Amino acid sequence: MAVAAGGSVRLRDISGKSFRLYGRHFVAFSSLAALAISPFYLTFLAIFPAPPNWAIWPVLTTALLCPLLANGAITYGLVRDLQGRPAPMLETLGALARRFPSMIFVAISVTLLVLPDNLLTLIPLSRINTFVPIPSTVLGPSVILPPTAVIFCIFFLAVPVCVAEQAGIGTSLWRSRFLTKGHRWQIFGTIFLIRALYIAVNAEANVAALSMRGYTGRLIADYVMEIAVSWIVEAIFIAFLSVVAAVFYYELRVAKEGVGAAKIADVFE
Repeated sequence: MAVAAGGSVRLRDISGKSFRLYGRHFVAFSSLAALAISPFYLTFLAIFPAPPNWAIWPVLTTALLCPLLANGAITYGLVRDLQGRPAPMLETLGALARRFPSMIFVAISVTLLVLPDNLLTLIPLSRINTFVPIPSTVLGPSVILPPTAVIFCIFFLAVPVCVAEQAGIGTSLWRSRFLTKGHRWQIFGTIFLIRALYIAVNAEANVAALSMRGYTGRLIADYVMEIAVSWIVEAIFIAFLSVVAAVFYYELRVAKEGVGAAKIADVFE
């Protein structure tokens, strides 16, 4: 199933294929994403109602790591789909477990590379929050878009490479640089649009949840409801962004190396 290298990668094709694949596996991929980002929201619940000063670190760490783990799990399911083979949830979780140590180290490496830029992003957000309160859960795993997001775009495919090619840290980062070269503005524009839409939808969902506060008459129950709303919205967008990353990975490998889904999926056998 090899194809000729040197083809073009068009955003129209990326978006169309991403929507089709996500629609086909909406429940499975959203569930995987919800599971992957659960540490972030469980951290919010654990530090309620009076978060200590040090709580920013577990919140920031899980906000950056969790989406990358979702990316890896969905990459496996997507490649199997492109090969025309089923990817049951248990099988996908099994593949994730086998690659979990490597994925964690790759995710940590990507996190450390983009962390300085993400910290720069938190500064203006904190200033905005001074004048216009921002619900805490709006600042979730997929909201952060660094000012110099080119760093994230360079390593956007590191986790899919780690999963699909069973690569280590150095190879995953190097392969992502190679595959994204010449296409980083496409990746940047795609991420920007998805995250802008996420911010708008999540903000509206949080406004709706906040307007319902006091409905149960119990502070904890109202807070859990707000967390649940953000969790659902987050899972949907994280899953779609992960599908987009996996489709970019597949299309760029086809365009640059002439490798099809069957060859990519060989490593899972």
